Amino acid sequence: MHDFGDTLETLVAKLADTPLHFEPGTHWLYGVSTDVLARLVEVLSGRRFDEFLKERLFGPLGMHDTDFHVPPEKQHRFTTSYAPANPLDPMQPGLVRADDPVKGQWSRPRPLLSGGGGLCSTMQDYLAFVRMLVGDGATSGVRILKRETLDLMRRNHLADGVFVNFRVWQMPNTGFGLGFAVKLGPVDGEPAEVTGEYHWGGMAGTHSWLAPAAGIAGIVMTQRLPGFFHPFSEDFKRLTYAACAGEARRM
Repeated sequence: MHDFGDTLETLVAKLADTPLHFEPGTHWLYGVSTDVLARLVEVLSGRRFDEFLKERLFGPLGMHDTDFHVPPEKQHRFTTSYAPANPLDPMQPGLVRADDPVKGQWSRPRPLLSGGGGLCSTMQDYLAFVRMLVGDGATSGVRILKRETLDLMRRNHLADGVFVNFRVWQMPNTGFGLGFAVKLGPVDGEPAEVTGEYHWGGMAGTHSWLAPAAGIAGIVMTQRLPGFFHPFSEDFKRLTYAACAGEARRM
């Protein structure tokens, strides 16, 4: 479906003639639903999606380095993306360059302002976004979301027995809210406090998670494609839970 020569308008027009993959509510599939939402934002606001994000989200939160491309004056700060040397054995040592920070696909604007992916950011910018979520929709005196809206976003909306799953790996005990995966309960090696954790990750190994029951949140940012074929983001999360639990016992 994705053609980076498309705009959100032309992408959604293609989707209008595409049959459903399954009966709604019977399964979960990682698709282009968030791109459809981005197009709705454009229609309802009368603004391009990137302009709307800058005005209503990035500007108020001070996320000045977040955009769908990296302009020339910032490219010296843009990290290179890598991929495993052996894609059939991604944990084998060795990396190859997957995208060039100066000449690659994020070095120039493109028509498709995807609602589901494609933004470039920094740790500082994304931390501001996570702080807003930790603050129940507000941070530093700036409110982005109502508490009630965020509660809807981080609540599981899948039917009983339906969980997040991909063709290459499964997410046990994981439902989906409105933009976040939601942990419905712990698996082996996880504490009870993971229940209610909401999270998501990116293709290059970026991952953020927020655990209200444990009172902690975490961000992992790498530049290693694809993000779901290595264990270190989950290892980092489990070590963080263990460290915070140990600190609580000492207090």
